[in-house]
Amino acid sequence: MKRVLALCLVMAGCASKSGSLLVVTIATPTPGATLSSVHAHVVATTRSKDVDLTFPGDTTTPATFGIDFPPDISGSISVDLDGGALGTGSGSTALAHGRTAMLTIMLGGASGGDLGVSDLGASDLAGVDLAGADLAGADLSMPPADLSGAGDLSHVVGWAIESTGSASLNSVWGADGAVFAVGANGTILRSTGNGTWTAQTSGTTQTLNGIWGSPGGFLYAVGNAGTVLYSNGSGVWQPQTAGTGTMNLYCVWGSADNNVYAGGASGAMIHSTGGGASWTAQTTGFSDDFLGLWGTSDGAHIYGANNSAGAVFLSTGNGSWTFQASSTTSVTTSATGSGTTVYIAATAVGTLTSSTGNGTWTAVNAMSAKELWGVFAAGAGDVWAVGDSGTVTHLSGGTWTAQTTGSAADLRAVWADANNVYAVGLNGAILHRH
Repeated sequence: MKRVLALCLVMAGCASKSGSLLVVTIATPTPGATLSSVHAHVVATTRSKDVDLTFPGDTTTPATFGIDFPPDISGSISVDLDGGALGTGSGSTALAHGRTAMLTIMLGGASGGDLGVSDLGASDLAGVDLAGADLAGADLSMPPADLSGAGDLSHVVGWAIESTGSASLNSVWGADGAVFAVGANGTILRSTGNGTWTAQTSGTTQTLNGIWGSPGGFLYAVGNAGTVLYSNGSGVWQPQTAGTGTMNLYCVWGSADNNVYAGGASGAMIHSTGGGASWTAQTTGFSDDFLGLWGTSDGAHIYGANNSAGAVFLSTGNGSWTFQASSTTSVTTSATGSGTTVYIAATAVGTLTSSTGNGTWTAVNAMSAKELWGVFAAGAGDVWAVGDSGTVTHLSGGTWTAQTTGSAADLRAVWADANNVYAVGLNGAILHRH
């Protein structure tokens, strides 16, 4: 059985903490040779698996990919690679439970040699350098492979491009096993994670800029000309009266279905305590646009990103908002957090600003050479940020690591949980890591 999978060349995901990991580095006799695809035949003990790996078109070897094995797979493993015009190669090593095996294979017929089983645990890869493929900051959150039915041995970690249509997408959110993306011309798309996206009828042609789902599964989408839409997850979207007239709304967030905020142009902020049935305007005293919102789970601290240079606004849920000076002088575009720690993206190249809720903000180098537009925390110390030219960068284990996505799309928003990451952007771009 074969399947085509996108490949992450700089490792973004590694073995399950309960399983083992094989890291394969591909080298060629010709330095700088361009690698487009490789067919891998993997045999572990009595089981085998064929995987077709597709590389971004500008990939030059050496390149690295990882194969994640569940706990019941150990012992001898062999890998045969077919690199087309670059030739073939093979190698073998041994897997040990909870350990990392490293194997270098040279295309052209010669084996690069068995690096054996690392004495490092699966969570101790930081700093390992395999022929230019740096594994520092590896993400260890991926689950072990599922061997039920087809005997699938491998889980190759990478990014799949799932773009559908050309309407630019501005926001993404996951809820109850599904993920939703919204954007231009009233676009609302839904996927269950299978790579297929289905359009839902929004009832508006206004651009939708933000989406958020309550823990109870209720969904809110906001957009231009004061548009507020509400859904109970059934696929039916109902317009709400926000009382903002034609004011554009850019962001939405809540702590619960009875405590939802939406922000927009010229400092507009509205608040609902009744499932979106009614909204009350709040006086912020600011004239700049709210571009992002996030708050603590108890709703006691709500943060607003704003297009005033370096501005962050805070409310304690009492209807008033105060200004805080962040560590950046650039426009702040998106907000997220976990616990009491909040992260806000700024349009300065590779810049985030962070606070622990004490009013002091610290600049964060997110290891990006591009402007960042969206940020999302999947959990404590597990933060994703996206930006121009296919930029995705990830905080894991205290280290930010840039991802190789294979896309040059300008990304505007990101959402993640323990097993999936979705990034959306201009011209219908959708990237999915799982």
